[in-house]
Amino acid sequence: MFTSSRLRPRRIAAALLLAACLCSAHVATARAAEDAAADDDDATFDPPAGLGAGNARHPGSARDVDVDVDAMNARARSLPGGGLHSDVSIACSACAASMHAIKRLKFRPRRTGSMMSAHVDEVDPATGETRNVPYHASTAHFNATLEDACDEESLRVYDRKSTWLGDVAFVRDDVPWGDDALRGKRVDADLALVCARLTTHYRDEIAAHATRRDPSVACVEVGRCGERRDVWTEVLEAAVKLSTRPTALIRMAPVWLSSFALPLLFRSMFFPPREYANIADAVREAASGGGLGEKRGGGKKRR
Repeated sequence: MFTSSRLRPRRIAAALLLAACLCSAHVATARAAEDAAADDDDATFDPPAGLGAGNARHPGSARDVDVDVDAMNARARSLPGGGLHSDVSIACSACAASMHAIKRLKFRPRRTGSMMSAHVDEVDPATGETRNVPYHASTAHFNATLEDACDEESLRVYDRKSTWLGDVAFVRDDVPWGDDALRGKRVDADLALVCARLTTHYRDEIAAHATRRDPSVACVEVGRCGERRDVWTEVLEAAVKLSTRPTALIRMAPVWLSSFALPLLFRSMFFPPREYANIADAVREAASGGGLGEKRGGGKKRR
């Protein structure tokens, strides 16, 4: 006759099997959601080069369709991450990195010399009148700053890092490797894409926050980055990331081992071992099987 101590491993195995089945079912759902989000991300920005608004040919289609660029851009702004990227962690981190690059170029522009102290004529978009303004406050300087912020020289100082859950973070490498070492370094494709989309679709937000102490505040308006959410939403997102990213499970292996090992350390506190008068009684009890709490032949438990 089996006791509860022998059934416990079977219960644990059944629970693990049930959890594995639930995770496998959740993987398919989460992957389908990610594919749909990626499709929405590609479909909400301006059409590729050569496709104009109005009567544009849709990629992969043999017929002409109307492409409303303004509607696509408005839809992109409503997406998580502001439509900068289908992965919100990439969108927010790359947005913050781009904003810090823009701020550095605002205060330390590359195009120094007589041009920075000169005055240029530009048309006021509000009134349509031509006005003479300093170059550092002109639209031309603003456009040049955004262009320089997204080039290789500005973005190759960022390294792509990943958290245990698979979230992406772009970290600035402040080690002075030298220009020769950085010259051969490639810029992350996602970082360059987000920077290009940010400087194209969010110029007003950049102009409002580029000179602030923390320019990444603009990313809160752009992609709702850093919003406080309830605990259950965070737990659900973490479960989705663990189920869709096998590497995240491998990275979390020390956490899983600790979560199973730590309770065993406190077992003796709540279930202290039986004390015997002498060692002979302890040996006799162990030999008879009484110490394991088993029944022999359906009889009473031996003590």
